[in-house]
Amino acid sequence: MKEMTVDSFLCFDLPPVAACDQLSRSCDSVLALPDEYGHGKSFCFSYSENSTLQISDLYFHQDIKLTNGRGPLYGALFVLEGTLSIQIQGIEQQVVPKGHACIFMLGSQTCGCSYSAGHSKIINYTLGSTLMGELAAQYVWGGGNTSCETDKGNEPPKLVRIPINAEIKSLLTQIYQCELPSKSLKLLIQAKMLELMTALFALYEQQKSRFKSIKHGDLLAVYKAAEYLEVNMQNPPSIITLAKVVGINDNKLKKQFKLVYGNTVYGYLARLRINKAAKLLHQTELPVSQIALSVGFKHGGHFAKSFKATFSMSPSEYRKNMNGNR
Repeated sequence: MKEMTVDSFLCFDLPPVAACDQLSRSCDSVLALPDEYGHGKSFCFSYSENSTLQISDLYFHQDIKLTNGRGPLYGALFVLEGTLSIQIQGIEQQVVPKGHACIFMLGSQTCGCSYSAGHSKIINYTLGSTLMGELAAQYVWGGGNTSCETDKGNEPPKLVRIPINAEIKSLLTQIYQCELPSKSLKLLIQAKMLELMTALFALYEQQKSRFKSIKHGDLLAVYKAAEYLEVNMQNPPSIITLAKVVGINDNKLKKQFKLVYGNTVYGYLARLRINKAAKLLHQTELPVSQIALSVGFKHGGHFAKSFKATFSMSPSEYRKNMNGNR
């Protein structure tokens, strides 16, 4: 793993994508990833001394680590592509995979993070401690079992990882799709980020209450199981093997996985496969048969049947519709 030194932990988020030129024209600065590490840019918005936003879309040639950062730092990040590992002094490493957000409330701890090789798309928003404290105070914060790593004792958690739901995904999409004059766009994005923070705290409170019966270590094991399935969807393990990989009893894994994700382990895997296949059909020219194999379907007929059951059209029809009949 290569290692980069950065001047501020704020840079630990230099990785999401600005899909339109509007963001480029509205941001305060653009940071390009050095060619030796990969390619891509981060679009940086500054709202005040303690409030900044980075929307980054980067591609790393190999795993990379950013070090020498230090708090205080308050806010949240949203991982849309790739995997981010955060290391905080005195706190166990927290892995934030694709499709997850992470609330952070850090004091003077030394911070660092590692990005996985490949595409990394992350939104990182920081707030002043006063505003962050006011937001947190409106919700149940600290205590109980959560998916976060905590300091010793009864202090509130410093990092909280939360799976992104449909509401948060919609707000993130609005940030990328908004089209306004530069000055208006910058203010609109700030308003959307504050709305996003409120939704994230509300989701944390909801999930904390919902998963109250699950021990902290078991909840982390469930999250790790979901991550493992996504990485290994082509050749998934048995439930017994998966349980051993994440360090939990297989019966407990099945029961708690369904509680957390609203689906069985293999039902969740099936959805992962179909969603990945749909993305490949839209974004690549790969043959349908090759896409089926790449997501774990050994028989084309089974893939076509499963795909049609989900999208009400065949894979070929889906590709034709998504690509504008071209």
